[in-house]
Amino acid sequence: MYPPVYLTEFQIFNQKILPNTEGSVLEKDISFTKEIKLDYDQASISFRFASLNYVANENNNYAYKLEGEDKDWIFAGHVKQASYTNLDPGTYTFKVRASNNDNVWNTTGTTLKIIISPPFWATWWFRLMVMATALYLTYLVLSFKRRLEIRKIEEEKREEMHQTQLQFFTNISHEFRTPLSLILGPIERLLKEDTQESFQSYYNTIHRNANRLLRLINELMDFRKTASGALKLNVVNGNLNLFIDEVAEEFSEMAAEKSISFTVEKENLPADIWFDRQVIEKIILNLINNSIKYTKTGGTLKLQVFTDLRNRKPAFENQLLIKSDYEANSYIYFRVIDSGIGISKDSIQHLFERYYRITETHLGSGVGLAFVKSLTLLHKGLIQVSSERNEGTEIIIGIPRSKTDYTLNEQLSQNSEPGGTRLESISYRSETEVTQPATEQIPANATNSILIVDDNDELRAFLKDTLSPFYTISEASDGDSGLEQAQKDQPDLIISDVMMPGMNGTEFCKHIKENIETSHIPFLMLTARNSIEAEIEGAESGADLYFTKPININLLQLTIKNIFEQRQKLKDHYLKNKDTEPKALAHSERDKAFLTKLLLIIDAEMINPEMDIDYLCKEIGMSRTKLYQKIKSITGQSIGEFVRSARLRKAIEIMKTEDVLMTEVMYRIGIQTQSYFTKAFKKEFGVTPTGYMQNLKS
Repeated sequence: MYPPVYLTEFQIFNQKILPNTEGSVLEKDISFTKEIKLDYDQASISFRFASLNYVANENNNYAYKLEGEDKDWIFAGHVKQASYTNLDPGTYTFKVRASNNDNVWNTTGTTLKIIISPPFWATWWFRLMVMATALYLTYLVLSFKRRLEIRKIEEEKREEMHQTQLQFFTNISHEFRTPLSLILGPIERLLKEDTQESFQSYYNTIHRNANRLLRLINELMDFRKTASGALKLNVVNGNLNLFIDEVAEEFSEMAAEKSISFTVEKENLPADIWFDRQVIEKIILNLINNSIKYTKTGGTLKLQVFTDLRNRKPAFENQLLIKSDYEANSYIYFRVIDSGIGISKDSIQHLFERYYRITETHLGSGVGLAFVKSLTLLHKGLIQVSSERNEGTEIIIGIPRSKTDYTLNEQLSQNSEPGGTRLESISYRSETEVTQPATEQIPANATNSILIVDDNDELRAFLKDTLSPFYTISEASDGDSGLEQAQKDQPDLIISDVMMPGMNGTEFCKHIKENIETSHIPFLMLTARNSIEAEIEGAESGADLYFTKPININLLQLTIKNIFEQRQKLKDHYLKNKDTEPKALAHSERDKAFLTKLLLIIDAEMINPEMDIDYLCKEIGMSRTKLYQKIKSITGQSIGEFVRSARLRKAIEIMKTEDVLMTEVMYRIGIQTQSYFTKAFKKEFGVTPTGYMQNLKS
C-alpha cells in the first residue's frame, strides 16, 4: 500500500501564507488548493509536504518536480520541503510524491498549478503596443528626416536658383556696360557740344535714365558680392559725427527737391566707435533713398544716431526684428523714420526678402532692402522695423561699436594690404541730376598714335570718332590682330577691352609688356568688371591704367593727354638735363633692363669708331626699325643721337674723374676729329670741351 502525499504549507519569500488573510493568494488551505496565481514580484516560493504513513515515518522518502523549471525529478530523501527563487513569469505545475518505509512509491502523488503573471511591460499587449509605438515613432522620425531632406533640397535648389539668377544678372550686367558706354559717351558729348535748348531736355532724359540703369547694375553687382561672401568687413575707429554730417549733407538737396523736411539728430556719441565706412554708408544711403522715394511731397524724414535702445518704443504697430548670430555688449544705432506710404502687417514680414516688392506699383529692383539686410548681418548687426500703412516707416539698424567685437581679419589696419572686394553702387546723385563735367580743350597732336583693340565694332568706332581729331588712330578687333598691329605700327598708346574672342585683353597686355619691342607702350585696359580682383589681374598683366565701363569719355581724353604730356616732360628733362640717366625714362623693369643692356654694349665698344647702328641691332637682337622706334619712344632721340649722347656723357665722366689730355678723351669715346668733338659737345652741353674743363677747375 503506497502512502498518500499532501502539501502542508506554502511560503512566499519565507513567509507562511494562510488562507483568507489580507493579501493572501490562498482562498483555502494549501492541501485543498489546485491552482495559485502569483504576481511577478512573488516569484520566490517554498512548499512543505508530508506522507500519511505512520509506520516508521522517519523512513519515508520524497521526490518533487516543478514542471516548467525542472527537467527531472529531484529526490529529496527524508527532506519535506522544496524551494524556488526568482521564477520567471509563466505557468508551472508542482508535483510531489512519496514512498513508505518499504520503499513503495506513490506514483500519483499530488499536483499544484502555479501561474506567475508577468509585469505589465512584459505582457503581450504591452509589447504589441510598444512595437506599434516604436513603429509609429520610427515612421515619424523617418518622415521628419525626409521632410528635412526635402526642405534642405528645396533650400539648396532655391539657393542654386538664386545664385543662377544672380550669376545670370551679373553676366547680363557686364554685357550692359558696353552698350551703356555707347549711350553715355555720345550723350555726354551732345550735352556739352549741342547747345540747342529744344534738344537739351531729351538729352537730359537719356542721360538720367542711362545713369539710373548704371546704378541698378552696380547695385546688383554689389548684392552678388555679399551673397557670394566675397565682401569682407574692414572696420576702423572713425569719427562718426563727421561721417554722418557728410552723408546727411548729400541728401539735403534731394529732400529739398521734393519739399521733404529732412533732419538729422545725434546724441553725444563716444569717440571710440568701430565701423566699416563703406558698408554703413551704403546702408544709410539705401534707407534714405527708399524713404525719399516713398515719401510724398511735404512729408518728413529723420535720421537719428544714438547708443541706447532700451527706452525707445516702436513708432508704429506692425513690427519686425532681424538679428545676427553675434550679440555684442554695446551697439551704435541708426534710425531712419519717415511719413511715407508705410507697410502693412502682411507685407512687413517679407520686407527684406530678395526680389520682394510691397505692391506692383512700387518702384525698384527688389534687392535694395535685401542688400541692407545682407550688409547689416555682415556687420554683425540687427534690424528693427515698425510701420503702419499710410502712416510711415521706422527702420533701426544696430551694429556692434567696440573693437573687441571684430576679429583682426575684420579690422583695417595701416599694415593691411590693398585688395579685397569693394562696393560699386555708392552714389548720392538723384535720378534727376545731370552733371556736365567741364574739360579743357585737348590740343590736337596727330603725331601721337593710338591703337584701339575691341571686339565691339560700335564702341571701337565711337572711340575712334572721339579721339581721331587729336591722335592718329589704328584699330583691331581682337587680341591676336591687336598684337600683330602693335608690333607692326609701334603705337604710342594701346586701348584694349578685356573680354574678347581668342586672345583676351589680359593675355594681349602680357604679350605687349613681355616683348622688348613693345614693352614701352602705355596700355589702357577697358572692362565691365569693377572690382579690386579684376584690377589686380590687369595690373599683374602689366596694364598701366584700368577703366571701368561705361567709359567717361572726358576722363579718358584727359588721361590720355596726361600720359603723353608726362612722358614728353620726362624726355624734355632728359634732353635738357644731361646728368639724367636714360634709365630714368623707362616706365617698366623690362625697359630699364633693355636700356641697361644697350648702354653696356655701347660702353664696351665706345672706343671703336666703327661701332654703328647695324652693330647695335645685331647685339641687341632687334631690327633697325624696331630699335629706332623703341629708343625714340623712350628717350625722344634717334639711335644716332642716343649713341652720340652716350659717348659725350662718357667724355664728361672722364673729364670729371681723370686728368688726361683732350685727345685721349676723344680717342676713348670713339670720336676722331677735334672739330666734330667740339661741335657735338657744345650742341649737347652748351659749352665747348675747353670751357667745360675751365669751369671744372674754377
